[in-house]
Amino acid sequence: MYFNHGRSIREINSLQILKDSNVKVPKLIKTGNYHGYDWVIMEYISGETLDNVIMKISDKNKKFIFKEMGETLGEIHSFKIFDYAVTWDKTITSQEFEDYKFKKLNKNIIEIESQNLPDKDILYKAIKILKGNYNKIINKNEFRFTHNDFEGRNILVENIDGEYKINALIDFEHSYPDNYENDLANLYFKYFIKNKEYEKCFIDGYKLYMNIKEDFYKNIKYFLIAMVINHCSWSFVKANGYYTENIEFLKKLL
Repeated sequence: MYFNHGRSIREINSLQILKDSNVKVPKLIKTGNYHGYDWVIMEYISGETLDNVIMKISDKNKKFIFKEMGETLGEIHSFKIFDYAVTWDKTITSQEFEDYKFKKLNKNIIEIESQNLPDKDILYKAIKILKGNYNKIINKNEFRFTHNDFEGRNILVENIDGEYKINALIDFEHSYPDNYENDLANLYFKYFIKNKEYEKCFIDGYKLYMNIKEDFYKNIKYFLIAMVINHCSWSFVKANGYYTENIEFLKKLL
């Protein structure tokens, strides 16, 4: 059941598009609306989320999974290029995309300014840096399928003969044509800043389909600042531990 129409549309359209790819995703069976709420029936796929089991997986097995993650994301990003972004109804063109992104950033900034956050000094410093460099992380000429939440809690793995393998990618409620480097930045935020070996395994899989542009590495700091600002705009009350994690990450980043 979906209590947000936009999320159901993104899930449905994403699964319909990816059904013609080799990416392991649930099959869409039926959709409908019940008393104003969208519902979706999709294929059940067995497995556990990677986040739930990653601490008990051997380092060798983790490297294998990160290579699989690279292959999965590489195939998604290489699957199709769109001439529109953010929605699935072709309403935001490349000319409008930059304005949309700046409005989204400003909304996050207003949310931060409206709260009595204990770390406003470092957040304002980050905002100032990002405002001067935000155009470096907006690519209004190339929109690719972007998951926008590609990480261990949305990757199902299954134990086969003592080794975990990816069984499916799930949760497309935030997925649409976008700047695909956002998916990469999320992985650096969660995994690769801390572990370069996992990064290498991921890239080995990713480059089977896509090459990561040099500009991404030049500007990764700004991608990560934008991500932290977004996280901190809502997490202080709703997920305080996550807010603290982001602030600590930001301190190291700056």
